[in-house]
Amino acid sequence: MYIDRHNLAFAGCAALAAISGFVRAEDAKVTGEFDLPVLSAYVWRGQVLNDKPVVEPSLTVSKGGFSLNTWANYNLNNSYASYAQDNKKEFSEVDLTVSYATTVGSTNCPISLGGGFAQYLFPNQTLTTGEGSNAVSKAYPGTREVYGTVGLPGVFLAPTLTVYYDFDSANGFYANLAVSQSFELKKDVASLVASASIGAGTSKYNEYYFGEKKNAFNDAVVGFAVPLTLPGGWSLKPMIQYVCLPDGTIRDAADALYGHKDRFVGSLTAIYAF
Repeated sequence: MYIDRHNLAFAGCAALAAISGFVRAEDAKVTGEFDLPVLSAYVWRGQVLNDKPVVEPSLTVSKGGFSLNTWANYNLNNSYASYAQDNKKEFSEVDLTVSYATTVGSTNCPISLGGGFAQYLFPNQTLTTGEGSNAVSKAYPGTREVYGTVGLPGVFLAPTLTVYYDFDSANGFYANLAVSQSFELKKDVASLVASASIGAGTSKYNEYYFGEKKNAFNDAVVGFAVPLTLPGGWSLKPMIQYVCLPDGTIRDAADALYGHKDRFVGSLTAIYAF
């Protein structure tokens, strides 16, 4: 999953905007999307959380710019990150997100704005600290984020900046700058989408996730996808991504904690829009 955090004041404003947007668009149609991706590995912000295949189902329901999303990671094998003690075929993570998105500006230069709140849950996982008789096992702690995003969808490469703030476990910021460009292969049927992004974390964020108290670039990703439109609201999206960690200190920490550094991640996603 690539797919983080701003501040509590922004979250409150986003929530109010979502409610007001929902009220103004009370007659707007309710839409939804179900995604079922199979991935060769689960890599999140440079962290290889599972180096074997996973399934990550996601359901989004939207109305008037207001959206609710449920996302989960299911391990298809018994391989999981070394810091998590439960290496089983089961759901290892469930994320719940509420968000609001809108577009402002002129038709010639639209600006996309959004924000939201995400709750990260880690069922079926425990964290063991200490050794021998001093070892203590407890439920792996969840965390919470708020985020804000701004993008320019009408310009070349459609740059989008998203800033996340983890106000719970990490108490730090993570920012991601992404660009993408679509090239039509067959009208209304297939296209080629090239994308790239780079993410950076503050010292507190990196201390929590990598054990390194420094501001640094965490991850860089380059990807290519070929979305295919199918009949009956279905589509199919094969994708390949290359993930690397540009900062040497973060690379070494990730290798020690998660066992891997740079890698290719392939995925195939079935999508149903309703």
